[in-house]
Amino acid sequence: MIIKRLIGKFYKILIYFIFKIVYGEINKKFNKKKNLIKITKISLEKKIYFLYQIFKGRVYTTSVHDCAYIINNEIVEGPSYQYRFSDKPVNVINNFVITNGTPRFLHKIEGSIFSILSGGASKNNYWHWLFDSIVKFAFLEKKFELKEIKNFLVPSLKYKYQKETLEHLGIDLSICLDSQIYKHISADRIIATTHPYMFKNPTKDILDIPPWIIFWLRTKYKHLICKKIKFPRKIYIDRSDSINSAYGQRIIKNEEEIKNLLKKKGFYNFRLSDLSFKDQVNLFYNCSVIIGLHGAGFANLVFCKSGVKIVELRNNKKTAIFENLSKKCNLNYLSLESINKKINYTSQQGIILIDINKLNKLI
Repeated sequence: MIIKRLIGKFYKILIYFIFKIVYGEINKKFNKKKNLIKITKISLEKKIYFLYQIFKGRVYTTSVHDCAYIINNEIVEGPSYQYRFSDKPVNVINNFVITNGTPRFLHKIEGSIFSILSGGASKNNYWHWLFDSIVKFAFLEKKFELKEIKNFLVPSLKYKYQKETLEHLGIDLSICLDSQIYKHISADRIIATTHPYMFKNPTKDILDIPPWIIFWLRTKYKHLICKKIKFPRKIYIDRSDSINSAYGQRIIKNEEEIKNLLKKKGFYNFRLSDLSFKDQVNLFYNCSVIIGLHGAGFANLVFCKSGVKIVELRNNKKTAIFENLSKKCNLNYLSLESINKKINYTSQQGIILIDINKLNKLI
């Protein structure tokens, strides 16, 4: 096993070395020469964002924590990101490419590319796909028409909601480049932006989603609402389709008991992954009560009408993402915490146990 690891490590070092010879080392910050980059300031609700036009440059992504926008083998600070488990922004000099170069074959693309890359979470998490990546189109539309962009660089096209949310914005999927395949790209012009809500402290910033994001999502997908379609008014979000649930990382120990209670109260169970994006929008738009375990599906709260009752089942009070989002959407938020404190984790992972009597009183 040790020998196998050493061989693997040596192979990786060799690959990095070869690609550094081919594409060169990335060893310093770009000094923003005017003829190679154009930066546009965008103001939304007194918050300042930036849109970058990078000419004759490259973009390299690990498709997880790091993405580097590069001009003349110099990294562009601003749109480049390097996410780490930290409460503070990580300096661009810690980006993957500074140490390891760009160890992927380069895809050369003609014309303009708009990148909505935003870390690995956007690849497979519904919440981060909507709030981190899709809303970047709000910045693009301040400066460009969609028809001016030849290709769109996206975190992933694996899930149907990713394809559907793009199509409902008028994006042709045939010109979308999946970053899991296109990890290293050069183009005549690469357009990128700063993060939609992450400013200084990632842990705290996610708790305070700017209202313009909620309004933009509602506005852009308003045309999907069909009042003729009748959906249940009371719903329970079933997370049995979740990756976390599959690995036993976030489950409700007495979920069947909860489902039986809710069924008697007129609730219907929904696995959101079974629904189209359009149906998810309409489901949340039409409901009056939503109950569910802490999870990405609650991103759909932005499509609810004012006054809808939300009951979030969670293991502690430390994560107030959906509580704060509910308040900004004028929803009636309630929560019920696990009574199983012995296996209660500091995050929202873990096996939780819900007090049925308390839940019955809340609904």
